[in-house]
Amino acid sequence: MKRLKKLGGFSLLELMIVMAISAAVMGVSMPMMGRMYDSMQYRDSVRSVISAAKGARFSSLNSGEIVDLILNPRTGEILIGAKLQGTLTESIKMEVISAREVNTDDGLAVIRFYPNGGSTGGDIKLEHESGRGLRIKIDWLFGRLSQLPLDEAVL
Repeated sequence: MKRLKKLGGFSLLELMIVMAISAAVMGVSMPMMGRMYDSMQYRDSVRSVISAAKGARFSSLNSGEIVDLILNPRTGEILIGAKLQGTLTESIKMEVISAREVNTDDGLAVIRFYPNGGSTGGDIKLEHESGRGLRIKIDWLFGRLSQLPLDEAVL
C-alpha cells in the first residue's frame, strides 16, 4: 500500500489567529497614523511659511531689489511677489500682523524685504485646529526670522 505524504502548510486555526492579531494591530495603529499625518501636514505648513520668508529675504539681498512676501490668511496661499510658493492645509489657521502701509485692501498681508537686509517686519501666527501652533516673528531691522511658542506675547 502506498503511503500518503503529509503536505506542509498551515491549519485553518493558525490562519485565523494570524488574521485576528493583524486586525488588532491595525485597529491600534490606524488612529496613530491619522495623528501622525496631521502632525506631518502641520510641520509642512510651518516649513512652507518659513522657507518662503527666508527665500524672499535672500532674493532681496541677492537681487538688490525690494521683494514682497504675500500671505493670504483666507486661502492660506503664500506668495513671493506674484509667484505662488505654497498653500497651507485647511486645518491650519493663519493670522498675520504686518505694516499697514504695504498691505493691500483685499485682505492680503504683505511683509516687504529690502536689499539692505531690513524688512517691514511682521508676526505670523499659525494654529492647527487641535490648538497647537507657533508664532513666526520677522524682525524689521534685520529681517531675521524667529519661532516663538503660540502663547508668548507679541512685542
